[in-house]
Amino acid sequence: VEGSGHLDLTASMNGVASHMSAAEVEARLQAEEVSDPEGSVAAENLDVSLHAVVKAVATGLQGTLELSGRQGALYIDPVFVEMPSQPLQLRARFDWLSAGQRLLLQSFSYSHPGSVQLEGQGHFTLATDTPVRELQLEVQQAEFPSLYDTYLQPWLLDSMLADLDTVGQLSGTLRWEQGKLSHVSLDPARLSVDDREGRFGLDSVNGRVRWSDTGIPVRSELAWAGGSVFRVLLGAARVAFDTGRDFVRLAEAVEIPVLDGALRIDDFQLASSEETPLLWQVNGLLEPVSLSQLSLALGWPELAGKLSGVIPDVRYDNGNLEVGGS
Repeated sequence: VEGSGHLDLTASMNGVASHMSAAEVEARLQAEEVSDPEGSVAAENLDVSLHAVVKAVATGLQGTLELSGRQGALYIDPVFVEMPSQPLQLRARFDWLSAGQRLLLQSFSYSHPGSVQLEGQGHFTLATDTPVRELQLEVQQAEFPSLYDTYLQPWLLDSMLADLDTVGQLSGTLRWEQGKLSHVSLDPARLSVDDREGRFGLDSVNGRVRWSDTGIPVRSELAWAGGSVFRVLLGAARVAFDTGRDFVRLAEAVEIPVLDGALRIDDFQLASSEETPLLWQVNGLLEPVSLSQLSLALGWPELAGKLSGVIPDVRYDNGNLEVGGS
Protein backbone atom coordinates (compact mmCIF):
# COMPACT_ATOMS: atom_id res chain seq x y z
CA VAL A 1 0.00 0.00 0.00
CA GLU A 2 1.28 3.45 -0.93
CA GLY A 3 0.16 6.91 0.17
CA SER A 4 0.20 9.48 2.91
CA GLY A 5 -1.90 9.89 6.02
CA HIS A 6 -2.13 9.34 9.76
CA LEU A 7 -3.16 6.25 11.71
CA ASP A 8 -4.08 6.29 15.40
CA LEU A 9 -4.20 2.80 16.88
CA THR A 10 -5.01 1.59 20.38
CA ALA A 11 -5.10 -2.12 21.18
CA SER A 12 -5.45 -4.18 24.33
CA MET A 13 -4.92 -7.95 24.47
CA ASN A 14 -5.33 -10.60 27.14
CA GLY A 15 -3.85 -14.07 27.15
CA VAL A 16 -1.31 -16.49 28.47
CA ALA A 17 2.02 -16.98 26.67
CA SER A 18 1.28 -17.03 22.94
CA HIS A 19 -2.43 -17.81 23.38
CA MET A 20 -4.68 -14.74 23.09
CA SER A 21 -7.99 -14.96 24.91
CA ALA A 22 -9.42 -11.51 24.04
CA ALA A 23 -8.52 -8.33 22.19
CA GLU A 24 -10.00 -4.89 21.60
CA VAL A 25 -8.83 -2.52 18.87
CA GLU A 26 -9.63 1.15 18.29
CA ALA A 27 -8.28 2.72 15.10
CA ARG A 28 -8.73 5.93 13.13
CA LEU A 29 -7.28 6.42 9.66
CA GLN A 30 -6.99 9.89 8.17
CA ALA A 31 -5.48 9.47 4.74
CA GLU A 32 -4.79 12.17 2.18
CA GLU A 33 -4.12 9.57 -0.48
CA VAL A 34 -3.83 5.77 -0.33
CA SER A 35 -3.72 3.11 -3.05
CA ASP A 36 -2.45 -0.39 -3.72
CA PRO A 37 0.00 -1.17 -6.56
CA GLU A 38 -2.72 -2.85 -8.67
CA GLY A 39 -5.04 0.16 -8.43
CA SER A 40 -7.93 -1.96 -7.17
CA VAL A 41 -8.16 0.00 -3.89
CA ALA A 42 -7.72 3.76 -3.52
CA ALA A 43 -8.82 6.55 -1.19
CA GLU A 44 -8.62 10.33 -0.94
CA ASN A 45 -9.14 12.62 2.07
CA LEU A 46 -10.41 9.62 4.00
CA ASP A 47 -11.48 9.71 7.65
CA VAL A 48 -12.48 6.25 8.89
CA SER A 49 -12.81 4.81 12.40
CA LEU A 50 -12.78 1.15 13.44
CA HIS A 51 -13.74 -0.54 16.70
CA ALA A 52 -13.34 -4.31 16.98
CA VAL A 53 -13.67 -6.71 19.90
CA VAL A 54 -12.59 -10.36 19.56
CA LYS A 55 -12.46 -13.23 22.04
CA ALA A 56 -11.18 -16.78 21.69
CA VAL A 57 -13.60 -19.71 22.10
CA ALA A 58 -13.18 -23.46 21.69
CA THR A 59 -14.22 -23.40 18.03
CA GLY A 60 -12.26 -20.30 16.99
CA LEU A 61 -13.15 -16.65 17.52
CA GLN A 62 -16.18 -14.52 18.28
CA GLY A 63 -16.26 -10.81 17.67
CA THR A 64 -18.02 -7.57 16.87
CA LEU A 65 -16.95 -4.86 14.45
CA GLU A 66 -18.03 -1.27 13.92
CA LEU A 67 -16.78 0.84 11.02
CA SER A 68 -17.64 4.51 10.47
CA GLY A 69 -16.69 6.68 7.50
CA ARG A 70 -17.02 10.42 8.00
CA GLN A 71 -15.47 11.96 4.91
CA GLY A 72 -13.51 11.31 1.75
CA ALA A 73 -13.81 8.98 -1.21
CA LEU A 74 -13.08 5.25 -1.39
CA TYR A 75 -12.63 3.05 -4.46
CA ILE A 76 -12.79 -0.74 -4.16
CA ASP A 77 -12.84 -2.14 -7.67
CA PRO A 78 -15.32 -1.55 -9.28
CA VAL A 79 -17.29 0.52 -6.70
CA PHE A 80 -16.54 4.18 -5.94
CA VAL A 81 -18.11 5.56 -2.74
CA GLU A 82 -18.15 9.20 -1.68
CA MET A 83 -18.80 9.56 2.04
CA PRO A 84 -22.15 11.27 2.72
CA SER A 85 -22.63 14.24 5.05
CA GLN A 86 -23.91 11.78 7.68
CA PRO A 87 -21.48 8.96 8.57
CA LEU A 88 -21.45 5.76 6.56
CA GLN A 89 -21.65 2.88 9.05
CA LEU A 90 -21.01 -0.87 9.02
CA ARG A 91 -21.72 -3.11 12.02
CA ALA A 92 -21.25 -6.87 12.29
CA ARG A 93 -21.34 -9.67 14.86
CA PHE A 94 -19.50 -12.80 13.76
CA ASP A 95 -18.05 -16.21 14.60
CA TRP A 96 -14.87 -17.49 12.97
CA LEU A 97 -14.73 -21.29 12.95
CA SER A 98 -11.15 -22.47 12.48
CA ALA A 99 -12.21 -25.90 11.23
CA GLY A 100 -13.05 -25.44 7.56
CA GLN A 101 -12.25 -21.70 7.61
CA ARG A 102 -15.90 -20.78 8.03
CA LEU A 103 -17.23 -17.31 8.80
CA LEU A 104 -20.66 -17.01 10.38
CA LEU A 105 -22.11 -13.50 10.17
CA GLN A 106 -24.67 -13.65 12.95
CA SER A 107 -25.89 -10.20 11.99
CA PHE A 108 -24.67 -7.20 10.06
CA SER A 109 -25.97 -3.81 8.96
CA TYR A 110 -24.73 -1.32 6.40
CA SER A 111 -26.01 2.25 6.25
CA HIS A 112 -25.12 4.69 3.49
CA PRO A 113 -27.44 7.67 4.12
CA GLY A 114 -29.20 8.81 0.97
CA SER A 115 -28.30 5.59 -0.85
CA VAL A 116 -28.98 2.26 0.85
CA GLN A 117 -29.62 0.64 4.22
CA LEU A 118 -29.05 -3.12 4.50
CA GLU A 119 -29.37 -5.72 7.23
CA GLY A 120 -28.65 -9.42 7.06
CA GLN A 121 -26.78 -12.53 8.06
CA GLY A 122 -24.66 -15.10 6.28
CA HIS A 123 -22.45 -18.17 6.24
CA PHE A 124 -19.21 -18.21 4.25
CA THR A 125 -16.66 -20.97 3.60
CA LEU A 126 -13.55 -19.09 2.56
CA ALA A 127 -11.49 -22.11 1.48
CA THR A 128 -13.78 -22.96 -1.49
CA ASP A 129 -14.38 -21.53 -4.97
CA THR A 130 -17.94 -20.56 -3.96
CA PRO A 131 -17.47 -19.00 -0.52
CA VAL A 132 -21.08 -17.81 -0.11
CA ARG A 133 -22.95 -20.75 1.42
CA GLU A 134 -25.91 -18.80 2.79
CA LEU A 135 -26.67 -15.09 2.71
CA GLN A 136 -29.78 -13.07 3.42
CA LEU A 137 -29.97 -9.36 2.63
CA GLU A 138 -32.85 -7.19 3.81
CA VAL A 139 -32.96 -4.00 1.75
CA GLN A 140 -34.57 -1.70 4.28
CA GLN A 141 -34.30 1.36 2.09
CA ALA A 142 -32.69 2.09 -1.26
CA GLU A 143 -32.69 5.50 -2.92
CA PHE A 144 -32.18 6.23 -6.60
CA PRO A 145 -30.15 7.66 -8.29
CA SER A 146 -27.47 7.13 -5.60
CA LEU A 147 -27.96 3.35 -5.41
CA TYR A 148 -27.67 2.97 -9.18
CA ASP A 149 -24.77 5.39 -9.65
CA THR A 150 -22.71 4.02 -6.75
CA TYR A 151 -23.47 0.31 -6.40
CA LEU A 152 -25.28 -0.98 -9.51
CA GLN A 153 -23.87 0.79 -12.56
CA PRO A 154 -20.27 -0.50 -12.13
CA TRP A 155 -21.55 -4.09 -12.56
CA LEU A 156 -23.76 -3.25 -15.58
CA LEU A 157 -21.24 -1.68 -17.94
CA ASP A 158 -21.66 -4.37 -20.63
CA SER A 159 -25.46 -4.45 -20.52
CA MET A 160 -28.43 -2.41 -21.76
CA LEU A 161 -28.70 -0.97 -18.22
CA ALA A 162 -25.25 0.65 -18.31
CA ASP A 163 -26.32 4.29 -18.80
CA LEU A 164 -29.54 5.25 -17.03
CA ASP A 165 -31.12 8.24 -15.35
CA THR A 166 -32.99 6.93 -12.31
CA VAL A 167 -35.17 8.21 -9.49
CA GLY A 168 -37.34 6.50 -6.87
CA GLN A 169 -37.09 3.91 -4.10
CA LEU A 170 -36.69 0.15 -3.69
CA SER A 171 -36.99 -2.30 -0.81
CA GLY A 172 -37.02 -6.06 -0.46
CA THR A 173 -35.14 -9.26 0.31
CA LEU A 174 -32.45 -11.29 -1.48
CA ARG A 175 -31.31 -14.79 -0.43
CA TRP A 176 -28.49 -17.08 -1.53
CA GLU A 177 -28.30 -20.77 -0.65
CA GLN A 178 -25.47 -23.20 -1.50
CA GLY A 179 -23.71 -20.44 -3.37
CA LYS A 180 -26.67 -19.58 -5.65
CA LEU A 181 -29.36 -16.93 -5.61
CA SER A 182 -32.49 -18.66 -4.33
CA HIS A 183 -35.05 -15.93 -3.59
CA VAL A 184 -35.86 -12.43 -4.82
CA SER A 185 -38.51 -10.15 -3.36
CA LEU A 186 -38.25 -6.53 -4.51
CA ASP A 187 -40.79 -3.72 -4.23
CA PRO A 188 -40.15 -0.64 -6.41
CA ALA A 189 -41.89 2.58 -5.40
CA ARG A 190 -42.22 5.51 -7.83
CA LEU A 191 -39.16 4.18 -9.63
CA SER A 192 -38.37 5.80 -12.98
CA VAL A 193 -35.64 4.71 -15.39
CA ASP A 194 -34.62 6.51 -18.57
CA ASP A 195 -31.95 5.18 -20.93
CA ARG A 196 -29.65 8.07 -21.86
CA GLU A 197 -29.29 6.60 -25.36
CA GLY A 198 -33.04 6.95 -25.88
CA ARG A 199 -33.79 3.25 -26.28
CA PHE A 200 -36.36 2.85 -23.49
CA GLY A 201 -37.84 4.42 -20.38
CA LEU A 202 -40.49 3.78 -17.73
CA ASP A 203 -42.05 6.35 -15.41
CA SER A 204 -43.21 5.83 -11.83
CA VAL A 205 -43.01 2.04 -11.61
CA ASN A 206 -44.74 0.50 -8.58
CA GLY A 207 -45.45 -3.07 -7.59
CA ARG A 208 -43.61 -6.21 -6.60
CA VAL A 209 -41.15 -8.61 -8.22
CA ARG A 210 -40.98 -12.16 -6.85
CA TRP A 211 -38.74 -15.04 -7.91
CA SER A 212 -37.81 -18.32 -6.24
CA ASP A 213 -35.43 -21.10 -7.25
CA THR A 214 -38.23 -23.67 -7.34
CA GLY A 215 -40.68 -24.98 -9.91
CA ILE A 216 -43.59 -23.47 -7.98
CA PRO A 217 -44.80 -20.23 -9.67
CA VAL A 218 -44.87 -17.02 -7.66
CA ARG A 219 -46.86 -13.95 -8.75
CA SER A 220 -45.34 -10.57 -9.57
CA GLU A 221 -47.10 -7.35 -10.53
CA LEU A 222 -45.77 -4.10 -11.98
CA ALA A 223 -47.56 -0.93 -12.99
CA TRP A 224 -46.21 2.23 -14.59
CA ALA A 225 -47.57 5.67 -15.45
CA GLY A 226 -45.94 5.89 -18.87
CA GLY A 227 -42.84 5.13 -20.86
CA SER A 228 -41.22 4.91 -24.26
CA VAL A 229 -39.42 2.54 -26.62
CA PHE A 230 -37.17 4.33 -29.15
CA ARG A 231 -39.19 7.55 -28.69
CA VAL A 232 -42.49 5.74 -29.27
CA LEU A 233 -44.64 6.76 -26.30
CA LEU A 234 -46.28 4.13 -24.10
CA GLY A 235 -49.23 4.80 -21.81
CA ALA A 236 -50.02 3.60 -18.31
CA ALA A 237 -50.30 -0.17 -17.89
CA ARG A 238 -50.27 -2.97 -15.36
CA VAL A 239 -48.58 -6.35 -15.91
CA ALA A 240 -49.05 -9.51 -13.83
CA PHE A 241 -46.66 -12.41 -14.41
CA ASP A 242 -45.59 -15.67 -12.79
CA THR A 243 -41.98 -16.74 -12.35
CA GLY A 244 -40.18 -19.92 -11.33
CA ARG A 245 -36.63 -21.26 -11.36
CA ASP A 246 -36.21 -20.95 -15.13
CA PHE A 247 -39.38 -19.42 -16.55
CA VAL A 248 -41.45 -16.24 -16.79
CA ARG A 249 -45.00 -16.25 -18.12
CA LEU A 250 -47.75 -13.68 -18.40
CA ALA A 251 -50.50 -14.34 -15.86
CA GLU A 252 -53.23 -12.46 -17.73
CA ALA A 253 -53.64 -10.52 -20.94
CA VAL A 254 -52.24 -7.00 -20.87
CA GLU A 255 -52.98 -3.94 -23.01
CA ILE A 256 -50.27 -1.29 -23.35
CA PRO A 257 -51.27 2.03 -24.96
CA VAL A 258 -48.95 2.86 -27.87
CA LEU A 259 -49.34 6.40 -29.27
CA ASP A 260 -53.03 6.53 -30.27
CA GLY A 261 -53.41 2.73 -30.42
CA ALA A 262 -52.51 -0.20 -28.20
CA LEU A 263 -50.46 -3.38 -28.07
CA ARG A 264 -52.45 -6.27 -26.63
CA ILE A 265 -50.41 -9.27 -25.46
CA ASP A 266 -52.56 -12.33 -24.80
CA ASP A 267 -49.74 -14.75 -24.04
CA PHE A 268 -46.04 -14.48 -23.31
CA GLN A 269 -43.71 -17.19 -22.01
CA LEU A 270 -39.95 -17.28 -21.61
CA ALA A 271 -37.82 -20.19 -20.42
CA SER A 272 -34.08 -20.54 -20.02
CA SER A 273 -31.71 -22.65 -17.93
CA GLU A 274 -28.14 -23.87 -17.83
CA GLU A 275 -29.17 -27.11 -19.53
CA THR A 276 -31.60 -25.78 -22.18
CA PRO A 277 -31.35 -22.92 -24.72
CA LEU A 278 -33.51 -19.79 -24.63
CA LEU A 279 -37.16 -20.31 -25.54
CA TRP A 280 -39.86 -17.67 -25.79
CA GLN A 281 -43.35 -17.43 -27.20
CA VAL A 282 -45.70 -14.47 -27.69
CA ASN A 283 -49.21 -14.04 -29.03
CA GLY A 284 -51.02 -10.74 -29.37
CA LEU A 285 -52.53 -7.96 -31.41
CA LEU A 286 -51.53 -4.43 -32.41
CA GLU A 287 -54.61 -2.19 -32.46
CA PRO A 288 -54.55 0.63 -35.08
CA VAL A 289 -51.73 3.12 -34.56
CA SER A 290 -51.42 6.35 -36.52
CA LEU A 291 -48.59 6.01 -39.05
CA SER A 292 -48.21 9.78 -38.94
CA GLN A 293 -47.41 9.75 -35.20
CA LEU A 294 -45.26 6.62 -35.46
CA SER A 295 -43.12 7.90 -38.33
CA LEU A 296 -42.56 11.26 -36.63
CA ALA A 297 -41.59 9.52 -33.36
CA LEU A 298 -39.04 7.37 -35.22
CA GLY A 299 -37.64 10.30 -37.17
CA TRP A 300 -38.92 9.00 -40.53
CA PRO A 301 -40.63 10.98 -43.32
CA GLU A 302 -44.24 11.47 -42.28
CA LEU A 303 -46.53 8.67 -43.48
CA ALA A 304 -50.32 8.61 -43.70
CA GLY A 305 -52.76 5.95 -42.63
CA LYS A 306 -52.96 3.41 -39.81
CA LEU A 307 -50.85 0.40 -38.79
CA SER A 308 -52.37 -2.65 -37.16
CA GLY A 309 -51.73 -6.38 -37.15
CA VAL A 310 -51.79 -9.75 -35.46
CA ILE A 311 -48.86 -11.34 -33.62
CA PRO A 312 -49.79 -14.97 -34.39
CA ASP A 313 -48.10 -17.29 -31.91
CA VAL A 314 -44.50 -16.24 -32.54
CA ARG A 315 -42.08 -18.79 -31.09
CA TYR A 316 -38.30 -18.74 -30.70
CA ASP A 317 -36.59 -22.02 -29.81
CA ASN A 318 -32.87 -22.85 -30.00
CA GLY A 319 -32.14 -20.32 -32.76
CA ASN A 320 -35.29 -21.03 -34.78
CA LEU A 321 -38.07 -18.44 -35.17
CA GLU A 322 -41.52 -19.72 -36.09
CA VAL A 323 -44.73 -17.80 -36.79
CA GLY A 324 -48.02 -19.62 -36.42
CA GLY A 325 -51.44 -18.77 -37.80
CA SER A 326 -52.24 -17.49 -41.27
